[in-house]
Amino acid sequence: MSVTLSALKDLAMYELKALSPQELMALMSESEKALHDAQYQVKWLQSALAQKYMHRADNLRKLEWQKTGSITFEDDGVLVEQDVPVIPSWDQDHLAFIAETMQRCGGNPAEYMQITYSIDESKFDQWPEAFQRQIAEARCTEKGAVVYRLISLEEGGGQ
Repeated sequence: MSVTLSALKDLAMYELKALSPQELMALMSESEKALHDAQYQVKWLQSALAQKYMHRADNLRKLEWQKTGSITFEDDGVLVEQDVPVIPSWDQDHLAFIAETMQRCGGNPAEYMQITYSIDESKFDQWPEAFQRQIAEARCTEKGAVVYRLISLEEGGGQ
């Protein structure tokens, strides 16, 4: 049975899992290429929208004294929205100083701040085993999303 990508959505799961590994691999490859192409097209269209509306949106933002957030305007019967999200970042050293000062003054920084500690996994792996064992109780792991890849053995994908 040869299934096309366009017919894939009409297959029941039992039909899909009955396909050969080669057919599944071909569908995965075709799907990944279609996804890549669609993502590229969205970025390309976003670039065109930016070039078309950037100056008008920037002028409107200046008039409204609005650097971030969402603004809208109309163009030939179509509502155009430009959103500039705010992505905050915090100076960790400065926040640590503030938390320490707050604590010295009798305050509880945890009431106002989210205080987290983490260790980069690649650095953890480089520590001596004895040190890793000392902090092993503090290390929690969760499973990520399971991903399957199909690799043709004929095309150099050996075990």
